[in-house]
Amino acid sequence: MEHLTQFNWSKVGEYLSTICGKDANINLELMSLSEYLESETVRYDDLLWQAGIWKAIEKMSFVREIYWLMDMQRGRKKQVKLINTEKAQTLNNIKRPLQIVSGLQKFEEKTLKEESLFDSVIHLRDYLLGHYGQSYQFYKGNKDDIGTDKVTGEKFLQKTKGDYMIKLIKEIRALKWIPESPMLRDKNNYMQLFYEMKKKEKEKEEMEKAKAEAKEEIKKGKEKSKRSLKK
Repeated sequence: MEHLTQFNWSKVGEYLSTICGKDANINLELMSLSEYLESETVRYDDLLWQAGIWKAIEKMSFVREIYWLMDMQRGRKKQVKLINTEKAQTLNNIKRPLQIVSGLQKFEEKTLKEESLFDSVIHLRDYLLGHYGQSYQFYKGNKDDIGTDKVTGEKFLQKTKGDYMIKLIKEIRALKWIPESPMLRDKNNYMQLFYEMKKKEKEKEEMEKAKAEAKEEIKKGKEKSKRSLKK
C-alpha cells in the first residue's frame, strides 16, 4: 500500500511537471510542489506545508501567526518593543531575508531595508496584511497590477518574488513555532491559536497578580505583628 501511495504521488508530480514544462515564468510554488511529489520521501504532514497547495488567505494567516507569536511576548500592556522580544530577536538573527522589497518598494516613499527574516515578516505584515487599503492608495505603480484586496496583493508579490513563501515556510518550520499547517484550519478555528495564547497570557498575569497580593498581605501581617510586640 505504501509503494502504491508513493507511486500515485509521483504521478501527480510528473503531471504537474508536464504542465509546467520549461516555461521560465511558471509558478515557482507549483514547480517546488511537483519536485516534492516526485521525490521518494512524500509524507502527508509535509505535503500540507507545501506553498503550492496553499491559498493566498492561508499564506496571510501564516504570516499573521508569526507576527502574533512575537507580539504576544510584549505582554498585554505592550511595554516591550517588538524587536526586543525573544522571538523577534531569533528572526532578526536569521540573515536570510526573503528579498521581497523590490516588490514592495512602490508602496513606500522611504527606502525599505531588508537585512533579516524579521524585516521580511514585518514588511509582509505592514504592506500586505495590516493596512492594505492604505498601501493600495499610496502604490506608485499601475494599481491594476496589485488589485484592491489582500488576496490580489499577495498574488502580485508572488509574481515579483515567486519563492518568498517557500523560503518563509522552510525557516519557520525549522524553528518549530507553529505545529500545524494553516491548511488544517478553516475560517472558524483559524483564530484558535491566537485566542489560546491570549488566554494563557491573561491567566499568567492573574496568577502573578495573586502572588504579589498574597506576598503583600504576608508583609503587612508581619509588620502588624512587630507593632503588636512593641506595644
